[in-house]
Amino acid sequence: MDGQRIAVTVHQDGRVSARRAEDDAQSPDDAVCWSGLDRTLVQLFERWLTLRDRAWEEDEIRAFGDLLHRCVFPENVWSWVERQLDRGGTTRLSLTFPADGHYARLAAVPWEYLHVPDRPGRAGRYLAAAPDIVLS
Repeated sequence: MDGQRIAVTVHQDGRVSARRAEDDAQSPDDAVCWSGLDRTLVQLFERWLTLRDRAWEEDEIRAFGDLLHRCVFPENVWSWVERQLDRGGTTRLSLTFPADGHYARLAAVPWEYLHVPDRPGRAGRYLAAAPDIVLS
């Protein structure tokens, strides 16, 4: 695949960072937001996803995706990733989580719902549906 590869890694100690594979450029580290109300809400949404008779509304799915984005992309990490995406071309964006420990549970979250929130001058989007991003 032509284009760039960016690995977003949640470390066992709760830090999150992003690294571009081609030249090892790296974002600043920050703390993943997997505690308190955010953690409770992600778990609630996950449980709702398993209800077969529940019809999801678009705004509910987007709210869940925005919450996932806030959990794994603190502002300085997302700003760095976004600058890399703005370089154009196709980007393989991989999310990596620890195999064990407190943050290992994040690997089971349905990341296909990951949504970049709307911001001034930029419309939000689902990363898994973006034609220029391969999310894994």
